[in-house]
Amino acid sequence: MHIDLPPEMTVAGPSRARELADITAEAFANDPVMRFMFGTERAIFSANRVLSRALYAPHGICHIHSAGGATQWMRSDSTARPGTFDMLSLSLGLSRFGSKGALKALVSQSESFSGIPGVGEF
Repeated sequence: MHIDLPPEMTVAGPSRARELADITAEAFANDPVMRFMFGTERAIFSANRVLSRALYAPHGICHIHSAGGATQWMRSDSTARPGTFDMLSLSLGLSRFGSKGALKALVSQSESFSGIPGVGEF
């Protein structure tokens, strides 16, 4: 499927994963669900960087708007999963930057989403 994008939006691939992650993390930094799952703003940034690099940028549909917005989506039929190194990075980031219990909360919540591609593998 082809979508005509306005000139201020560009497709963003793996080379822009960190930029995608940081825009998304900033947008969700005070979101109550994200705060519950990750604990701190620093943990939200850390997790978004891993997930953008491992899943969204290489396997998803991502765009960046010149005004500073971003989108990151996974197709519903995606079979992409984070690798072992990515899961280790995610876990270490949550252990280091998340609040006490952030990793446990994420694992607990991800079990509820086990059928959703790119989510239930935590």
